Amino acid sequence: MAQRLVIIPTALLAIILSTFHWDSTEAQGAGITLAALCSAWIMIAAMEGGFLKKVLSIKPLVYTGRISYGWYLWFYPAFVFGNHMLPKFYEKPLVVIFSYLIAVISYHFVERPFLRLKGRLEPTGVVRGSTSVAVQAQ
Repeated sequence: MAQRLVIIPTALLAIILSTFHWDSTEAQGAGITLAALCSAWIMIAAMEGGFLKKVLSIKPLVYTGRISYGWYLWFYPAFVFGNHMLPKFYEKPLVVIFSYLIAVISYHFVERPFLRLKGRLEPTGVVRGSTSVAVQAQ
């Protein structure tokens, strides 16, 4: 059901992202909430399969999703740097590209090595998927 009507939240999200000024009262109130609801609808539709799932399964998009947390973390420092150091005309595209490249480097040289350690650092006696902790008797 969500998949057949996915054009509605997609169009609405495009309108919100292209027309709202994010420092306005409308954007802070209804805009962000509506954008989140549209995004949730799109995610539900993608989980149903079909065309949308195929489009969102394209390797560059999957990779971007994998590094997205690092991109989120590095975007603001790159924005501050770009705001002070880059010409205004090129500032926004260069900040996006620069922050993406930093996220790629950060993912491969910081995040992945720590993810490899994850299995070795888990406490013993903890049952995965359970809220209770098994205690070994001595």
